[in-house]
Amino acid sequence: MNQWLKSCSCSLAAFAAAVCWRTAAANDQSGAAPRGASGVIGSIQGKGSSVTISPDGDYSLTAPGISGVVIRSDVEADVDSRVLRSSAYPRHTAVQSDFRNDFGAGSTLTVTHTGLAGTPDLVCTLRLFRDQSWGEIEVNVVNTTNRAISVSSIRALHATAGPVISWDNSKIRLKSE
Repeated sequence: MNQWLKSCSCSLAAFAAAVCWRTAAANDQSGAAPRGASGVIGSIQGKGSSVTISPDGDYSLTAPGISGVVIRSDVEADVDSRVLRSSAYPRHTAVQSDFRNDFGAGSTLTVTHTGLAGTPDLVCTLRLFRDQSWGEIEVNVVNTTNRAISVSSIRALHATAGPVISWDNSKIRLKSE
């Protein structure tokens, strides 16, 4: 069986999110907590942001000086012409660890969405750097079934509730050369 079909991954360097994290200002007027925010199943902190995982599997990015959530999202994949959303899975487990790569060191939060019979698992890995103001989001489709699957797309950022991104345009400054 083709190894690609067993595990298909998609990475998203969160440059755009880092811009939002660093330039955002308090603009979340809803004051709403992330869906399922009755508890937190995992969290990590980086230089300029933090990530929490709610019991329903959604992740929320926050940053110092910004009231409320900057980005609230789940992850999803199109597998065998069916959309698999992390929030539809009955079980979400989070494991925190440390990492070091060419960009520096930081914390990793790996969230496994599992428990749908006959359906591959979704694994979302979030990394925040200690010395960088940005992070990374990686999503894998892990084939736990006994058949081949076809993955047509993976979305690491799939905003699920408003406001999707909180920021204040007046705080964005463009540096001219």
